[in-house]
Amino acid sequence: MLFPVLSNTILTPDFGSTEATIACVLAYTYGLEECRIDVSVRDDHILLSGTAPSSEMADMAIGIAADLSPRRVLSDIEIIAPKAAC
Repeated sequence: MLFPVLSNTILTPDFGSTEATIACVLAYTYGLEECRIDVSVRDDHILLSGTAPSSEMADMAIGIAADLSPRRVLSDIEIIAPKAAC
């Protein structure tokens, strides 16, 4: 059985399921373990907010959200370098 890789408004018509889908994929994507990103879906856009250790990780999260929804993605992700181990 094949499952759709990308989501759209037909597959996830309500905001809650779109938010949950994107948040789940971000939480389980290899390489984004240190990110703390919240997802908020509005009528015309998706807002990603929170923190990431690098701009590359933030860009990866933005790309994933863009792949999973036809809405435009806005980012308010703050880049915070990870703390050095003592």
